[in-house]
Amino acid sequence: MQSERESSYPKYLYRAHTYGHPYPRYDDAQTDSFLDRDCVSDYRSWAEYERNLKIGGQFEPESPPTEDVFLELSQHLRKLRIKRNSGGNYYRSRMVSLSGNLCWATHRLCEVWGMAARDGKTPGLAVLDVRKIQERGFHVWRVRDMLRFLRKSGLESSIEILDDARSWANNADEYVCWDFVPGEALVSFTPQPHLRPTNGTARTLLGGNFVNTCNLSAFGQLRKHSVSLNDYVQLVAGFIRTVAPDGLGWEVQIQLLEQLANSFLCPGAWGYHVSASDKELKRRLNAIAYTDG
Repeated sequence: MQSERESSYPKYLYRAHTYGHPYPRYDDAQTDSFLDRDCVSDYRSWAEYERNLKIGGQFEPESPPTEDVFLELSQHLRKLRIKRNSGGNYYRSRMVSLSGNLCWATHRLCEVWGMAARDGKTPGLAVLDVRKIQERGFHVWRVRDMLRFLRKSGLESSIEILDDARSWANNADEYVCWDFVPGEALVSFTPQPHLRPTNGTARTLLGGNFVNTCNLSAFGQLRKHSVSLNDYVQLVAGFIRTVAPDGLGWEVQIQLLEQLANSFLCPGAWGYHVSASDKELKRRLNAIAYTDG
């Protein structure tokens, strides 16, 4: 599937992640779950829970047959539908979802916040280094490329990918890993309350409509909030400097800040209207990485 890539992958991918979900790892009772840096699939999480053994640390990359990968993908992309149609039974996918779309991952984080809070867990935005995942021998597949390969390979007739699942994967800029994302790839993990603190009077980037609307399609139909260019840049700077804090190392922080800033070139996606040229907006956003917070 390597030859099917239409463009290079981003340096960093995002995941709305809840450690200890759907099953707690064996040592969660003894340690802060945020210190458990691996992201494991639902299936792997269940297997560890059943065996009362954390096997992630000894886990080696698998190379499943191509057809198995696509059969699992077809189920993975509709696991929420499976849950609804089966009366709430949870599908234990072998895949871990990642996203190249910061807006989508952030909104997904807001969606899972309520569910996780009821279970006493705190979800957060995980930023993962693609190169470090690959250096450990784990595959990162872009779903858009996988679907193109499926169409060209002739496997499409035997593996069903629903149209709404295709659309969802494209909108989310979905990527998948098989079973496991090593903790070494975790660049930062920002708990959801840090991205939208409720104490104090300072404005935050994530407005109430963004947080509470059921999906981004519905959110896109709502009226945009008009702000000045300066105010928008300040809101973005506060958000991305929370996600890419000091201490990551200068080079990593600059690269991550630049990639994050590019996610805000379309203010409307985040619910804002800004009266500024595209060129000026890009210049101001790119400058955030080189401006003292």
